[in-house]
Amino acid sequence: VKVFVVDDENAEEVACEDVATNVRVVPLVSEEPIGSIRNMICYGNEIVALDNNKKTVYYFEDGKLVSKMNHEGRGRGEYVEIRRYAYSPSRKVVYVLADDKMLWYSVPQMRYCRNTAISKKINYFSIHGNDHFFAALYSEGKFITALIDIETGNITKVLEEITMNNADEGDISMSSYSPSNHYYSLSDYDNSVVEVTAKDDARTLFKYNFGDKGI
Repeated sequence: VKVFVVDDENAEEVACEDVATNVRVVPLVSEEPIGSIRNMICYGNEIVALDNNKKTVYYFEDGKLVSKMNHEGRGRGEYVEIRRYAYSPSRKVVYVLADDKMLWYSVPQMRYCRNTAISKKINYFSIHGNDHFFAALYSEGKFITALIDIETGNITKVLEEITMNNADEGDISMSSYSPSNHYYSLSDYDNSVVEVTAKDDARTLFKYNFGDKGI
């Protein structure tokens, strides 16, 4: 495993176009006001976005708002808050993590379909493939990354055990993890970039730190 040191004393300033060579601005069109967006998931011409209040999910196609979802409540198919969410472009389903359940909503109708019981405390999850989630979660007192069966909610494979004090939103980045991009990063005491291979094994590509001074 290679270790890279990034120190601001030796850092170079570069223009955005020198490191990002294919930047495309996609204006989002809506006939109704849209508030602040917390984050979004992009698959080709599809965009699924969560509002900053973690209550509403918007679905855009070709840059235009097609539908939105707000099922706030405590009844069947409802949630108090969207803790995490993911979108499967092959199944056309938005998955919402709420309490101990994974709620399923059809796209673009945004109708409640069913739920999957989740017995573990999931901190982060994304779509791994057509049949599995990739997730970071607590299980039996350990913080792990694992594959979870979408239909049953059961862990099918533990990828790695992670040593962390208190995992928070800044400790693991899965924003670009998708069925075609099986990479994630970890920070805390062990800064690393990890790939989930075709054989569903976790392989550390490299570790990094920011030197004595840091950035």
